[in-house]
Amino acid sequence: MFQKKLLAVGVALGLGIAAGYAQADTFTFDPTGTAGASGDLTGAAIIDEAAGNSLATNVGGGFASLPGTQFTLLYQANLNSVQDVNTLNLFSNGTGGRFFTIVGAFPEAVVTSSPTSAQFGLGNTGPNAFNIYATNALGNNLTGTGFATGTNILSAHVVDSNGSFAFSQTPTSGCTAGPGGVQVGNLDQSTNGNQWGGQQTACGQGAADLTLQIDFADVNYFPDLMTGSSFVFHVSNASLVDPFKQVDPSRNFSSNAVTDANRPTNLGGAGSINGLSCGAATPPCDFIFQSDANGSFIRQTVPEPASIALLGIALAAAGLGRRRKK
Repeated sequence: MFQKKLLAVGVALGLGIAAGYAQADTFTFDPTGTAGASGDLTGAAIIDEAAGNSLATNVGGGFASLPGTQFTLLYQANLNSVQDVNTLNLFSNGTGGRFFTIVGAFPEAVVTSSPTSAQFGLGNTGPNAFNIYATNALGNNLTGTGFATGTNILSAHVVDSNGSFAFSQTPTSGCTAGPGGVQVGNLDQSTNGNQWGGQQTACGQGAADLTLQIDFADVNYFPDLMTGSSFVFHVSNASLVDPFKQVDPSRNFSSNAVTDANRPTNLGGAGSINGLSCGAATPPCDFIFQSDANGSFIRQTVPEPASIALLGIALAAAGLGRRRKK
């Protein structure tokens, strides 16, 4: 059983992060999405995402030949809860009929790889979006529908990324030795039963670290985050794993974090082993894995733009004065 690790999320207001001005803080979240303070939950610090799905698109089977390969990473999950600094729930997803989902689509590139492991960084081609939606129902992990729907309440794009994934070559629960000594088992071993039949997967786990800049925050849901300001999300140590133990693997994803369930999952068809081979299908196929993460906001306060401008004028005037005295 892998452990879910904390995601640290850094938020920068104004023109960007300025050294010496960073300050940890909490934020306000209003799950009702209405103006005024009646629905505000103050002292929020952690956004806890439920276990969800990630799909590395068009990477083919096996890691060995991938260095330099660019692909799109698709991600989708339901919110689990919003918590305070002591991890006590302030809001649980679905309370009052209000639900929230998190959807991403961003470029990645293989930095290094071997037959059983790979490291990844930020790519430079394809879509780059990371959105939070307010919806009226949970997204369906099996079908992949209902994630990129409803009202988009926060948008961001990834500015930095690094991660890794390694296949297990030692005995693993639900897996047995397969090709090259890699542990292999049924892809879907979630608690509600195997919905993917005989589809096999290489067994393994990894982690990821993402830095995102927020482009938009709905003031009715995030009252003290300035809409249109510059933010930075720092997401670290998200747990990645195969086979799926908590939720079903998704049959569809959003290709751009905007259009719902428009990208079918392609694992290669008959004889394929997720992550190792594409079976009878022509490669490249996709690699799907379960993702589980949570995140805390760290407010980064910076000088107001006007203050920065005045400071610049003052420094320029001081420099001019010094030159005149020479």
